[in-house]
Amino acid sequence: MKRIEMFKVIKARSGKNTVIIKQENENYYHLHSAVDPIQEANEWLSHIQLEEYTVYVVFGCALGYHIRALWDTIPENSILVVLLTKAEYSMAINKKNQGPLYNLQNKRLFMFEAFDVYNLAVEIANNMVNFNIKKIQICKYYPAMRINADFYGLCEENLVKSVGAKMALAVNINMATGWSFIENYWRNIPYIATSPGIANFKDLFSGWPCIVVSGGPSLNKNISILKECLPYAVVIASGSTMLALHKHGIEPHFLVVTDAGDIMAGLLDGFCNEQTVLLTSVEAHHKVAAMYPGRVCFTYTIDDDRNIFAEYLPKTARLRQTSTVATVAVDFAQYCGAEKIIMVGQDLAFTGDKYHADGIGGGYEDSDVVEVPGYNGGMVPTMSSFKLAIEYLETYAKGTSNIHFINATEGGAKIAGMEQLPLDQVKNKFLDKKLPIVDKINGIFKEFSAQNFKVEPLINEMVQYQLHCSNILQLLENYDKEHPNFRMISEDRDTLIANTQDLCELFNEIKNHAAAPGYKLFLKPRLQLVEFYIQDGEPIPSIYGLYVDIFEGLYDLVYKLHHGINETFVFLGK
Repeated sequence: MKRIEMFKVIKARSGKNTVIIKQENENYYHLHSAVDPIQEANEWLSHIQLEEYTVYVVFGCALGYHIRALWDTIPENSILVVLLTKAEYSMAINKKNQGPLYNLQNKRLFMFEAFDVYNLAVEIANNMVNFNIKKIQICKYYPAMRINADFYGLCEENLVKSVGAKMALAVNINMATGWSFIENYWRNIPYIATSPGIANFKDLFSGWPCIVVSGGPSLNKNISILKECLPYAVVIASGSTMLALHKHGIEPHFLVVTDAGDIMAGLLDGFCNEQTVLLTSVEAHHKVAAMYPGRVCFTYTIDDDRNIFAEYLPKTARLRQTSTVATVAVDFAQYCGAEKIIMVGQDLAFTGDKYHADGIGGGYEDSDVVEVPGYNGGMVPTMSSFKLAIEYLETYAKGTSNIHFINATEGGAKIAGMEQLPLDQVKNKFLDKKLPIVDKINGIFKEFSAQNFKVEPLINEMVQYQLHCSNILQLLENYDKEHPNFRMISEDRDTLIANTQDLCELFNEIKNHAAAPGYKLFLKPRLQLVEFYIQDGEPIPSIYGLYVDIFEGLYDLVYKLHHGINETFVFLGK
């Protein structure tokens, strides 16, 4: 964006405020009409197609006459997102009484400073998911877009595609793993309660280098050098990478596992050691913590409100995760105070028909192949989830200027913003001082043991949750008794509509229950999917059938959870 030399509010001929601006090497120009900004806004609005269940993303803000016109006309079930340049964002705060936009306060209006496309896409996708919206419309206000033309050009090219990918990923992950997350959380509680949370590791390795190891094909080139780096850098391995490291006798300082499914527990069984600390999330499959031979520490990677007993468990913190567990390892390195983060085996692309190093295995489906810039130039094949991870890491590196990122992968995809350097050169140039890594880690676990963590407050809170769980089970059983034929889909439309409304009211009652955080993870994405079907005009019998399926699934979940809590009581009692 060109430097702004002047950004001034003046009067238009109609008496309304307008803005005059001058950027470096450009003439003065107006962001709104110098005659009548309101009339101009209404003319702009006439070119916008208004639809229900839509997020309207406005490029260009200024004083917001056009935004106010749009806001006053969009359907109530839609939301409005406004992107502001830095100058506009400052004006929104400092001169909020000088335009028509800044007296608006509504939970369906969002104003974001224009920063980078990736994070904007994440924010917009999250809001679309929260409000059950799946359509997006870009509304361009060209006079204000001129302030930051390059950025808005990138938005026009990439934003809609990126929002769609992230929204689909969020809904699909929640649908696929909601029940698993809930079960894993409960079954992990005995291990969470007796292990330190990552809050204990905050800035523990301040100023030190950290190596984040993933299992891409290029790991084969560097795995022998990696063993030599262990005394000089904190080594954090990701998931199944442990299989390749074990083969070469490498014991990383940390192993990160966050998978909700049970595959990782089977893969790692027999390949772990007592020296490597398992860093896992409260939602990871409970078998991983149960089978692990060494010490464990916990984080969480999903929304804080789902970590329902956080205040009664050892203190932890959230680490960010996108489509690969390596992003959790990177965030952990940053959390621990790393000065340099060195990526190894982070191919995020295919070599031939492989995307894993020797000893790990795994192939890919041709149908999901896309191309991205390569580490060594040109374009390389990858899949959509890896492309999301590349975009995330590029944005992450750009946003953490206090850390020197080095990509020592030597193959696969290029990650912009990271210095590319072979691992042997990294070792010779930066890893020249032995560090008391093991002593630091041992100190954390020794201190935690000395705290003699008390489980009684946790058990007392769980007793209350068990009562809530019993109440919800009773609600479902009562509904079943009072509506003995509700599983049958009536041929009478009015009856079907009434039955659908009854089920909706039941789900709303459960969502508002005191124990709701434990069930939202199951209910929300399923109800959301039904909402999307309704928006698409799906026939009422199909909609009702989906609600019946949700009832059955919820009943099964609550019944199993009721018994699972009892098992946790027994475990903690030991």
